[in-house]
Amino acid sequence: MKVPYQVIFLFFGAVFGVTAVILYHQVVKNVQESAVVVKQQEAPKETPKTVSHLGEILYINQCASCHGGRGAGLVDGPSLINERWVFDEERIAWLISRIESGGNGMPPFKGRLRDDDIVRIVRHIEMLNQMASYERKKEKQ
Repeated sequence: MKVPYQVIFLFFGAVFGVTAVILYHQVVKNVQESAVVVKQQEAPKETPKTVSHLGEILYINQCASCHGGRGAGLVDGPSLINERWVFDEERIAWLISRIESGGNGMPPFKGRLRDDDIVRIVRHIEMLNQMASYERKKEKQ
């Protein structure tokens, strides 16, 4: 008995279709499980070097046009270098608040920058102050 070619095509088409659906669902399941594993893994910890570098990049992109590359101030923005500043929790909180809310011609950055990016900028300002302090001490010698 001869089987019509349409039946053969229908048979192989059905086998192929079922196989493709099964494989598709297995691949999707594996991808979803992989995504869950990736989300569950802890994010890489930032080292002081990466925090400093990110803070510098953010500062240059967001602040340097007004406050200068080294924080000494320009026409539009005051100096961020102050030898009387002590970078304790109060000073850091004040700087974060100032960056978030703006004022005296400075635009607010809350909503434009993430909270951790604002902290990185403050840490960079702290580092600029430490560098300026070091340079002042070196000049006095």
